[in-house]
Order: sequence, then C-alpha cells, then structure tokens
Amino acid sequence: MIEEERNNFDYRNPNAYLMPNINKHITNTMSDGVPNNGKGLLIQRDAILKGVRGCIFGCNGCQRLYVGERAMCVLCCLTCGGCWIGQLYDLCTIHQKVAELNSDIRRVAHKCYDQHIVDMQLHGYGMPGQGFDQGFNRPISPYVGV
Repeated sequence: MIEEERNNFDYRNPNAYLMPNINKHITNTMSDGVPNNGKGLLIQRDAILKGVRGCIFGCNGCQRLYVGERAMCVLCCLTCGGCWIGQLYDLCTIHQKVAELNSDIRRVAHKCYDQHIVDMQLHGYGMPGQGFDQGFNRPISPYVGV
C-alpha cells in the first residue's frame, strides 16, 4: 500500500526516523539521520539524471547508489550495466523504485510522528494544535542541555 504524503510534514526532520526497523536501502541513503543525504524524500528526476550521467561517463549503476543499493551499484559498474541491458532496464524502472522507497520513508516518518503524538497525549500534554509544544518539528540540536 502506498503511503501518501501529508501536508505540512517536514520529511527532513531527523526526529521522524528514530525507529529501529527502517529499510536497509533507506538507511544507506541517510545523512545526519535523514534519508536522501539529509533532503528527506527521494526525487525521481535526480535518480534518472544520475543514471544517465553514469552512462555518459562510464560508471553505470549510479542510480542504484542513489536508491541505497550499494552492492548492485558496484555490480552494475563492474559489468558495464549488465552489457547495457541492465542499465536501460534500470532507467525505465527507476521511477517505481523511487516511489516505493518514498512510500517506505513516509510510512516510517508518519508512524514515528503518530507514536510521538500518542506518547504526548498519554503524558497529559493535550492535542496537536491546542497550544502544546510537540518538539517534533524542530531539528535535533547537538547542544541540547548546554
């Protein structure tokens, strides 16, 4: 099932990815606790551009690195993209892979946020939008408590 994007949700917030059971391909793209090297959701155009640039400059499989498949990236690079057949197949299907990963990213972020809201309500902090400070939409600071 595809997880839809929520309005006004910051997918670049590292607090949204504190769950231990995140997909391995998502964790391979994380930087500072946020997928896509800190940008949040993956962008299909970027994946296609990386694949095309890889073809032009002789490093096939760059689109696999973008979606977190490191081993397949190395394999594609060593085999010239599966004699170019695998590379062409990847460029035709990369949009589906990006959509699946984005759905997984959204699912994890929404689940973590929803759990945060439940925890806040259990501790008596009220409902979102009723003046309680969630602390969820603020980035984690390495200087907390200093």
